[in-house]
Amino acid sequence: MSKKNFRQSVDNVFNTGTPANNSWDATDSQIYGGSEIFEQLGKVDAQVTRIQKLSIFSIVPDPTQPRRAVPSSIRKYWDGTPKGVPILFQKWWEAIQNERGGIFELGAYLEENERVREVDETIKPGVLEESLMTLIALAVSIRRDGLTNPITVAPIGGQYRLETGERRWLAYHLLYAWFDGTNGKPNERSLWENIPSREVEAVNVWRQASENSARANLNTISRARQFALLMMNLYAGQRQFFPLNSFPHERQFYAQARELNTPAGKSEILLNAMGVKHRSSLARLRAMFDLPDEVWQVGDDENWSEEWLYGMARLEQDKALARMEQLRENTALARQSGGDDVDEEASLKHAMDLESDPNLPGTKRHFARLTRLLDNAGKGKYKTNNEALKAVRDLQMWLNEQEAKLKKFMD
Repeated sequence: MSKKNFRQSVDNVFNTGTPANNSWDATDSQIYGGSEIFEQLGKVDAQVTRIQKLSIFSIVPDPTQPRRAVPSSIRKYWDGTPKGVPILFQKWWEAIQNERGGIFELGAYLEENERVREVDETIKPGVLEESLMTLIALAVSIRRDGLTNPITVAPIGGQYRLETGERRWLAYHLLYAWFDGTNGKPNERSLWENIPSREVEAVNVWRQASENSARANLNTISRARQFALLMMNLYAGQRQFFPLNSFPHERQFYAQARELNTPAGKSEILLNAMGVKHRSSLARLRAMFDLPDEVWQVGDDENWSEEWLYGMARLEQDKALARMEQLRENTALARQSGGDDVDEEASLKHAMDLESDPNLPGTKRHFARLTRLLDNAGKGKYKTNNEALKAVRDLQMWLNEQEAKLKKFMD
């Protein structure tokens, strides 16, 4: 797929006029099942109106939505408007090609071309590619089976603000952009220019939390965002909170909830909304607001665990940043040494083990232990042999790191 062909597919996304809305008679009361646990939703549920089809161009995303469908390194190119979506996709696609060092056949995946998929199975996807593939998989599912759950929107200034369903909305944009009738592709724009939507009077963070908790697990940073929004809502009318665009980085917006205590009688509501059992879980999320901006961003994009991020949140800023770089290097090396069959979770855990192990490779203690293990290794000594093998691999990884650093000095 060439850049020219992709641009031809998306450049005309907004050339058609805004179509009339078509009402649907069907309703789906089950999408927010269980939301009665939130007393805030008792009245809000009554505000939900009929499901209707709305133009994808009349809907704008919620910039404070906890769940991020687009990585921050790509999101920075997007102005947050429907008209900016083609630029978003273009930048995303270009960044993936840089990440993989070759062509990424976006159309082949959307058109379910098995030949390209088989070839691509030999390429280990990076962070950016994995995030777009999640969106592509949703788009393919919608094209094949239809949209199961409508998005939820609230009217705002002649448009609609997304409450839930940013990925579904972006999937419709992707289908609209690609299947435009050019370069031999079918013209399906009439199918994707309107999306089934449930209209509510206003965006409600509690209903938003209900859907986020019911769907795929939020990563740690997303849960910290959600926690902050709920806390700000509990203090609405009592405290003044500055809007997102008042801050140079989004973390600072959410950190306004850092010193807020849970109001009396609201603990159970908050715990249920967050999907956790104990207040200690909320305390750990509160600590995320102390992360350096760069760590917050990388942790979100790369889905770092709460354990990693909590540890860095307790460090001084320069030490947290240094640890972030070390973890990224260790993770990259672990993936690199694992070949095509690398286990992502195992790689991340191994990188964390290297960071927290008191017997770090490169130290006298590690070398002495390795020498001792090698001396004691032998046939039938399963435990000793495995420990020795792990120590050798850790040392190899450390040596690779040092080699990479030395090469940088020589550039």
